[in-house]
Amino acid sequence: MTRPSWRGSCSRDGVALPAVLLLAAFLVAVSGWLLGHVRTEQEMAMAGDHVDQARRTAAAGLEIAAAALGGVADWTVIAGLVVSVPCPLSDRAPVAIDAGAETVALQAQWDAASRWGRNTPRWQLAWQCDAAGVFGRWPARSAPPALLVWLADQPEADAVPDEDSDGRVMVHALAVGPGGARATASASVQRAGPGGQVSLAAWRDGPE
Repeated sequence: MTRPSWRGSCSRDGVALPAVLLLAAFLVAVSGWLLGHVRTEQEMAMAGDHVDQARRTAAAGLEIAAAALGGVADWTVIAGLVVSVPCPLSDRAPVAIDAGAETVALQAQWDAASRWGRNTPRWQLAWQCDAAGVFGRWPARSAPPALLVWLADQPEADAVPDEDSDGRVMVHALAVGPGGARATASASVQRAGPGGQVSLAAWRDGPE
């Protein structure tokens, strides 16, 4: 009687098992890489969305501030100018922001880069709001970006940076969104005289 040959069978099983384990390990590694890659792309897309939200908030805040300035009769004393626009409360807390620290940082940037000496603009905080108040609602799941708007006199050769003499002031808006997303918008606002039509010039915006 012919005896079965177990040697060949054992050999084949011995080779197959490591191969299966290696394949399983490879699939697990690939799956982990794919999940990590997708998660990274999602996080990058979300960060991009936050920057875009901040950019739109800053731009809208600047336009609102400029329009509100049109209703202010006297632009002479910059410290007295305020953006008298209500900021409706949202049912969702906006991103936290330190207005005092941001004002100090903005002024420090201008002082460091200034070439105007005593005519260097002095920034005054004129309005604080958030994206929900600016747009009237905030449907996004993330917290509404915070908004700060400052005013300063356009550099003039009068050595009085806190007073306007030519009907031109500068407006600077900063929006801070979730995850530290930051964007700014700035422009020169001018008019021919009290009550005159307001126009914007030298507009600049984008991520900070």
